[in-house]
Amino acid sequence: MSTSSSLSAEAEVPPVLAKQETASPPFSPREEAAGLPEERRPPPPDLREPEVGIIQNRGAFPAGFPRLGGPQSNPTLRSRVTQAFLMTPLYPMRFVHVLIQLGYEPVPPERRYSIVFQRYMYYWPGLIGYARAIARKDGWMELYRGVTGNLASEITAIVASSLLSPVVKEIVGKIPLSVVPSNGDTPDNEDNIETTRAILVRGVRLFCNQLIVRSAVIIIRQPLFTINVRMIAQHVGKESLYDSVWSSVLEIYHREGVAGFYKGVVPALLGGVLSTVMHVTLWVGLELIAKMITQDVGKTLIKGLVRPFLISYVPRSYAYPFELMRAVMSANDSGLQIGTQPYMPRFSGWKDCYRHLKAQHVMYRGSVFYLSRYAYTEKP
Repeated sequence: MSTSSSLSAEAEVPPVLAKQETASPPFSPREEAAGLPEERRPPPPDLREPEVGIIQNRGAFPAGFPRLGGPQSNPTLRSRVTQAFLMTPLYPMRFVHVLIQLGYEPVPPERRYSIVFQRYMYYWPGLIGYARAIARKDGWMELYRGVTGNLASEITAIVASSLLSPVVKEIVGKIPLSVVPSNGDTPDNEDNIETTRAILVRGVRLFCNQLIVRSAVIIIRQPLFTINVRMIAQHVGKESLYDSVWSSVLEIYHREGVAGFYKGVVPALLGGVLSTVMHVTLWVGLELIAKMITQDVGKTLIKGLVRPFLISYVPRSYAYPFELMRAVMSANDSGLQIGTQPYMPRFSGWKDCYRHLKAQHVMYRGSVFYLSRYAYTEKP
């Protein structure tokens, strides 16, 4: 009798509910602790509606294959590549900057009287005056010489950085820098940076991430950077050795071999190390200062205003001489007019280039090129 009643009771249970009772879906600890009723609990994964915008795998693609619009697509990469294309109209700024770094001036300096120093001083033109002088002589399209090389260089750097960053972050995250269970100090959590130890540990990981990714991107990008600099440098002597990316690859390989693509890579790597050290040092120092401040206004001021300004300005200022040497070495002894005397001697290496630039007192040449640049003072 009891057996027949139990069978009839099971027959009245709907198939879906019976499936849920026999194999209840996995719940998170938060849902179990909340004691939600069964009707409010989420259904099993196979009964849930597919998320909007996600294409279900029906066999058209292998499992885990990245698809546009799917969860594995990288909108950040697409947006950064799109931004690189949208910045193309501003390429004349890059063109002018490289020529100034190489020591080329299209017009003589302008004589002006300084009220402060009570004497006449000479100034090179700024960005607008420099670009106008080139456009008057060779046309505005001359300012876009080498734009294809720059675009290839930028996209290569963006793709390399986007692909390497998550891999390096995962590898560095597995390094057991700090394992402190159940005491509130969890530096592995990026949201918890309240304790001094957590700040220091995260600073070490930030340094490792940035140093590895930045160094790898510099090495990958350097051949295209060299090509772009030489394409721009052709403006001085109106040569045609480096008119396109492919012809530049062939010219550099036949002239200098593989080593020609990596002229200037050593100062670039040294500048990257120095910039990373300055960046992480400022980040850790300002985080420790913000930790000691009790008022929310002070913390917001440091993290929202002071830190972004210092991190974007100070590392670049200290590393700029290495950026200058990178550009000069890329054009030196390249078969172009600007790569020889009187613009620059033939350097045996980056140290020789450093000594020459330091002796000429031009280690920061081109660091500020938007406004008029001081040339020299007229002797009384």
